[in-house]
Amino acid sequence: MAAVVRLKKSYSVVTNAINRAMAEEGYSNYAELFTGTNAEVADKIFKYMNVIERCNKLDAHGCGTRYTIKNAYKVNDGTGGVANDNAHGERALLIDGSLIRITKNDDAVISGNSCSTTYEAHKKNPDGSYIPDGNGGYEMETYTVPICGAIMIDVDGPKGKNQFGYDNYAIRVTGTKLTNDSSAYGNIFETMRTGKLSYVKYNFDDKYED
Repeated sequence: MAAVVRLKKSYSVVTNAINRAMAEEGYSNYAELFTGTNAEVADKIFKYMNVIERCNKLDAHGCGTRYTIKNAYKVNDGTGGVANDNAHGERALLIDGSLIRITKNDDAVISGNSCSTTYEAHKKNPDGSYIPDGNGGYEMETYTVPICGAIMIDVDGPKGKNQFGYDNYAIRVTGTKLTNDSSAYGNIFETMRTGKLSYVKYNFDDKYED
Protein backbone atom coordinates (compact mmCIF):
# COMPACT_ATOMS: atom_id res chain seq x y z
CA MET A 1 0.00 0.00 0.00
CA ALA A 2 1.44 3.35 -1.10
CA ALA A 3 0.56 5.15 2.15
CA VAL A 4 2.46 2.56 4.22
CA VAL A 5 5.47 2.72 1.88
CA ARG A 6 5.57 6.50 2.34
CA LEU A 7 5.26 6.08 6.11
CA LYS A 8 8.19 3.67 6.30
CA LYS A 9 10.30 6.04 4.21
CA SER A 10 9.40 9.02 6.40
CA TYR A 11 10.08 7.08 9.59
CA SER A 12 13.48 6.11 8.21
CA VAL A 13 14.24 9.77 7.41
CA VAL A 14 13.30 10.79 10.96
CA THR A 15 15.25 8.06 12.75
CA ASN A 16 18.31 8.51 10.53
CA ALA A 17 18.31 12.25 11.31
CA ILE A 18 17.95 11.59 15.04
CA ASN A 19 20.75 9.02 15.01
CA ARG A 20 23.07 11.36 13.13
CA ALA A 21 22.29 14.24 15.49
CA MET A 22 23.01 12.06 18.51
CA ALA A 23 26.24 10.75 17.03
CA GLU A 24 27.50 14.18 15.97
CA GLU A 25 26.69 15.79 19.34
CA GLY A 26 27.75 12.80 21.42
CA TYR A 27 24.36 12.31 23.06
CA SER A 28 23.78 8.95 24.75
CA ASN A 29 19.98 9.21 25.02
CA TYR A 30 16.96 11.13 23.72
CA ALA A 31 16.69 13.19 26.90
CA GLU A 32 20.02 14.82 26.06
CA LEU A 33 18.91 15.40 22.47
CA PHE A 34 15.74 17.14 23.71
CA THR A 35 17.64 19.55 25.97
CA GLY A 36 17.12 23.19 24.98
CA THR A 37 14.24 25.17 23.51
CA ASN A 38 11.82 23.66 21.01
CA ALA A 39 13.55 25.55 18.20
CA GLU A 40 16.99 24.36 19.32
CA VAL A 41 15.86 20.74 19.46
CA ALA A 42 14.30 21.04 16.00
CA ASP A 43 17.48 22.64 14.64
CA LYS A 44 19.54 19.66 15.82
CA ILE A 45 17.35 17.21 13.92
CA PHE A 46 16.23 19.15 10.84
CA LYS A 47 19.79 19.87 9.74
CA TYR A 48 20.09 16.18 8.82
CA MET A 49 16.98 16.23 6.60
CA ASN A 50 16.47 17.56 3.05
CA VAL A 51 14.46 20.59 4.17
CA ILE A 52 13.09 22.97 1.53
CA GLU A 53 11.05 25.15 3.90
CA ARG A 54 11.17 25.67 7.66
CA CYS A 55 8.42 27.20 9.79
CA ASN A 56 7.66 27.63 13.47
CA LYS A 57 4.66 28.22 15.71
CA LEU A 58 4.91 31.98 15.32
CA ASP A 59 4.74 31.72 11.54
CA ALA A 60 1.30 30.92 10.12
CA HIS A 61 2.62 31.18 6.57
CA GLY A 62 4.50 28.55 4.61
CA CYS A 63 4.79 24.83 5.30
CA GLY A 64 1.11 24.59 4.45
CA THR A 65 0.28 27.28 7.06
CA ARG A 66 -1.71 25.99 10.04
CA TYR A 67 -3.97 23.16 9.04
CA THR A 68 -6.17 20.80 11.02
CA ILE A 69 -5.55 17.07 11.33
CA LYS A 70 -8.32 14.63 12.22
CA ASN A 71 -7.72 11.94 14.81
CA ALA A 72 -7.71 8.32 13.67
CA TYR A 73 -11.21 8.02 15.10
CA LYS A 74 -13.68 10.32 16.84
CA VAL A 75 -12.39 11.66 20.14
CA ASN A 76 -14.68 13.65 22.43
CA ASP A 77 -13.43 17.23 22.74
CA GLY A 78 -15.02 17.31 26.18
CA THR A 79 -18.16 19.13 25.13
CA GLY A 80 -19.66 16.67 22.64
CA GLY A 81 -17.78 17.72 19.52
CA VAL A 82 -14.79 15.95 18.02
CA ALA A 83 -11.25 16.89 18.99
CA ASN A 84 -8.68 17.57 16.28
CA ASP A 85 -5.01 18.57 16.13
CA ASN A 86 -3.62 21.78 14.66
CA ALA A 87 -0.45 21.40 12.60
CA HIS A 88 1.66 24.23 13.93
CA GLY A 89 4.90 24.37 15.86
CA GLU A 90 8.47 23.74 14.71
CA ARG A 91 8.01 22.07 11.36
CA ALA A 92 9.79 21.48 8.08
CA LEU A 93 8.63 20.62 4.58
CA LEU A 94 11.00 18.12 3.00
CA ILE A 95 12.02 17.71 -0.62
CA ASP A 96 9.91 14.53 -0.93
CA GLY A 97 6.73 16.46 -0.01
CA SER A 98 6.44 15.15 3.55
CA LEU A 99 6.16 17.43 6.55
CA ILE A 100 7.83 16.78 9.90
CA ARG A 101 6.81 18.54 13.12
CA ILE A 102 8.93 18.47 16.27
CA THR A 103 7.52 19.48 19.64
CA LYS A 104 9.54 19.57 22.83
CA ASN A 105 7.25 19.69 25.85
CA ASP A 106 7.66 23.21 27.24
CA ASP A 107 7.54 22.03 30.85
CA ALA A 108 9.59 18.87 30.42
CA VAL A 109 12.00 18.28 33.31
CA ILE A 110 15.09 16.54 31.97
CA SER A 111 17.42 14.71 34.34
CA GLY A 112 20.05 12.24 33.18
CA ASN A 113 18.37 9.84 30.77
CA SER A 114 14.79 10.64 31.74
CA CYS A 115 12.15 13.26 31.05
CA SER A 116 8.94 14.05 32.89
CA THR A 117 6.16 16.46 32.01
CA THR A 118 3.33 17.43 34.33
CA TYR A 119 0.06 18.61 32.82
CA GLU A 120 -3.06 20.22 34.23
CA ALA A 121 -6.12 19.05 32.33
CA HIS A 122 -9.86 18.65 32.61
CA LYS A 123 -11.13 15.57 34.41
CA LYS A 124 -13.20 13.40 32.08
CA ASN A 125 -15.98 10.86 32.29
CA PRO A 126 -15.38 7.46 30.59
CA ASP A 127 -16.92 8.85 27.38
CA GLY A 128 -14.40 11.70 27.35
CA SER A 129 -16.76 14.48 28.42
CA TYR A 130 -15.61 17.08 30.94
CA ILE A 131 -16.90 16.79 34.51
CA PRO A 132 -18.72 19.96 35.71
CA ASP A 133 -17.44 21.44 38.98
CA GLY A 134 -20.84 22.88 39.98
CA ASN A 135 -19.61 26.47 39.60
CA GLY A 136 -19.96 26.90 35.86
CA GLY A 137 -16.61 25.35 35.08
CA TYR A 138 -15.04 21.90 34.98
CA GLU A 139 -13.02 19.83 37.42
CA MET A 140 -9.27 19.78 36.83
CA GLU A 141 -6.50 17.28 37.58
CA THR A 142 -2.73 17.00 37.20
CA TYR A 143 -0.80 14.05 35.86
CA THR A 144 2.81 13.34 34.95
CA VAL A 145 4.14 11.41 31.96
CA PRO A 146 7.73 10.36 31.11
CA ILE A 147 7.69 12.24 27.80
CA CYS A 148 10.29 14.68 26.43
CA GLY A 149 8.25 15.64 23.39
CA ALA A 150 6.79 14.34 20.16
CA ILE A 151 7.56 14.05 16.47
CA MET A 152 4.67 14.21 14.01
CA ILE A 153 4.98 12.80 10.49
CA ASP A 154 2.71 13.93 7.64
CA VAL A 155 3.80 11.62 4.84
CA ASP A 156 2.23 13.62 1.99
CA GLY A 157 2.30 17.11 3.45
CA PRO A 158 -0.51 19.60 4.02
CA LYS A 159 -2.42 18.80 0.82
CA GLY A 160 -3.22 15.19 1.71
CA LYS A 161 -6.07 13.59 3.65
CA ASN A 162 -4.63 14.95 6.91
CA GLN A 163 -5.84 12.24 9.27
CA PHE A 164 -3.91 10.30 11.87
CA GLY A 165 -3.80 6.63 11.00
CA TYR A 166 -3.83 7.38 7.27
CA ASP A 167 -1.18 9.94 6.33
CA ASN A 168 -0.31 11.43 9.75
CA TYR A 169 1.40 9.71 12.68
CA ALA A 170 2.85 10.68 16.05
CA ILE A 171 5.95 9.40 17.78
CA ARG A 172 6.31 10.01 21.51
CA VAL A 173 9.89 10.61 22.68
CA THR A 174 10.90 9.38 26.13
CA GLY A 175 14.37 9.67 27.58
CA THR A 176 15.47 6.36 26.11
CA LYS A 177 13.06 5.28 23.37
CA LEU A 178 10.65 6.25 20.63
CA THR A 179 7.15 5.05 21.39
CA ASN A 180 3.47 5.62 20.70
CA ASP A 181 0.93 5.82 23.51
CA SER A 182 -2.21 6.97 21.72
CA SER A 183 -3.96 5.10 18.93
CA ALA A 184 -5.90 8.29 18.20
CA TYR A 185 -2.67 9.70 16.77
CA GLY A 186 -2.09 6.72 14.51
CA ASN A 187 -0.42 3.53 15.63
CA ILE A 188 2.75 4.04 13.65
CA PHE A 189 4.61 0.90 14.73
CA GLU A 190 1.62 -1.40 14.26
CA THR A 191 0.90 0.13 10.84
CA MET A 192 4.46 -0.43 9.67
CA ARG A 193 4.44 -3.97 11.07
CA THR A 194 1.14 -5.08 9.50
CA GLY A 195 1.04 -2.86 6.43
CA LYS A 196 -2.58 -1.99 7.28
CA LEU A 197 -4.01 1.49 7.86
CA SER A 198 -6.29 2.01 10.86
CA TYR A 199 -8.62 5.02 10.79
CA VAL A 200 -12.33 5.90 10.71
CA LYS A 201 -13.85 8.27 8.19
CA TYR A 202 -15.66 11.26 9.68
CA ASN A 203 -16.11 15.00 9.13
CA PHE A 204 -14.59 17.87 11.08
CA ASP A 205 -18.02 19.20 12.05
CA ASP A 206 -19.40 15.83 13.25
CA LYS A 207 -20.66 15.39 16.79
CA TYR A 208 -18.90 12.84 18.95
CA GLU A 209 -22.01 10.68 19.32
CA ASP A 210 -23.06 10.73 15.64
